[in-house]
Amino acid sequence: MKKLVLLIAGMVGLLVGVTGIAAEVINQLPAETTIIARLNAKQLRQSEIFTKLKAKHEDKYLNFIQLFLGKTGINPDKINSIWLVGVKQGEGMIILEGEFDLARIKESITVKPENQLVDRKGAKLAVLFPDRKKKAGKNLGVVLDDSTIVVGKPEFVDGFLEVVNGGAEGLSAAEKKQLTASFGSEKLLQAYLLKLPDQIVWKNPMLSSIKSAEL
Repeated sequence: MKKLVLLIAGMVGLLVGVTGIAAEVINQLPAETTIIARLNAKQLRQSEIFTKLKAKHEDKYLNFIQLFLGKTGINPDKINSIWLVGVKQGEGMIILEGEFDLARIKESITVKPENQLVDRKGAKLAVLFPDRKKKAGKNLGVVLDDSTIVVGKPEFVDGFLEVVNGGAEGLSAAEKKQLTASFGSEKLLQAYLLKLPDQIVWKNPMLSSIKSAEL
């Protein structure tokens, strides 16, 4: 949980509502989802403080855009929302919503020989790439369409794709209703705890009574 909170904070520091889209993401989440958070990157870019910081550090900002674009084929200025989905304690997926150029992404990732293109049902593009934090570990990134990208451990992303392809049911109807209502607004940053990860409950049994929480 601590790692996930730090990841959320890191995303905000790095980048320093649409109801229909929110519902679509929520309907595709695997049943194992424990926590979900969304950063409204488009709203952040339009904020006064971001505009001032961008003007003050314009060269650095443009260099960052070009570096990120060159390495991933993704333009950070075209990312509208960043979803962080916790499946296990400190582990999960990142879902990006925005406007993406499939050809450019493919061109960027195939430059590096360690990146491996793979087939995944329901994805226009899928690639296995090294997990820099874990020796010999791999992450899976998939481009569902020109507006949605999912990145994370292969087991988690594959679980997401199972729901997309109709091979798994995903969250319960009650959980989908809770999350759709919660993420239906245009807040800058939102988080919702569906259930505590088993690892935390085992260590702190008294926390088992917590069913949900919202930020």
